[in-house]
Amino acid sequence: VPTFGITDGDKTPIAKFCDDYIIAPIVRTSFLDSYVAPVAAIDAILVACAHSQPKRALELLEQTDKEDSDGARWYRGNLSSGQ
Repeated sequence: VPTFGITDGDKTPIAKFCDDYIIAPIVRTSFLDSYVAPVAAIDAILVACAHSQPKRALELLEQTDKEDSDGARWYRGNLSSGQ
């Protein structure tokens, strides 16, 4: 299976071990780092994947929407016992 990575430089372990990768630099202009570039890259990849299989993407989005509207998505404990 070919591997693809998103990294902030061509000397990173991801760039070294993946079959292909894109560079999305993290800008360090102050004491806080900006993750705009990697988040935008991931968003663009997700949109491209959704456009490549629109029917499947819509089914998955509808499933996620239903899970989100049903309430607690991750917690499955007994809510009535106060735990």
